[in-house]
Amino acid sequence: MTTRLHIFGDSHSRYFFPLKFGYERAGLNRNKSVIAGEFIRAASLAGFRPGRSTLDTRLKIEAAMPACTHLVLGFGQVDLELGYYYRRVVKGEDITRPGYVAWLIEIYRTFLSELDLSGKQVALKGVNLSVLSSTGFTDTMSVA
Repeated sequence: MTTRLHIFGDSHSRYFFPLKFGYERAGLNRNKSVIAGEFIRAASLAGFRPGRSTLDTRLKIEAAMPACTHLVLGFGQVDLELGYYYRRVVKGEDITRPGYVAWLIEIYRTFLSELDLSGKQVALKGVNLSVLSSTGFTDTMSVA
């Protein structure tokens, strides 16, 4: 059986590519495995909400699901490094860090619950700590 590993994420997931290194990094046999997917610059969890998004990230992942046996998703970095501050400063939204993180988690949970993941192994790549945040920002990110 061929392992079909699909990787999707924001630009911080680009390190899974180029594919010539991806097989070794994932511990896969190049002759029995296929790595597909892409990193999508500026991809945000906010774009996973219902409706059309500019980057169509949700549609790209959904289209890959029938051929996928293993799925790696790496999203959230853009939201934590830029999205929170963009909403506070540029859009003038009165949001709190805990409220913002809870909102993102709910979007991710809803998206994952709507995917047909039966028979698939799934890994969620965590985010890197943003250099723009205070230490307390990470306290709001734990998910029970």
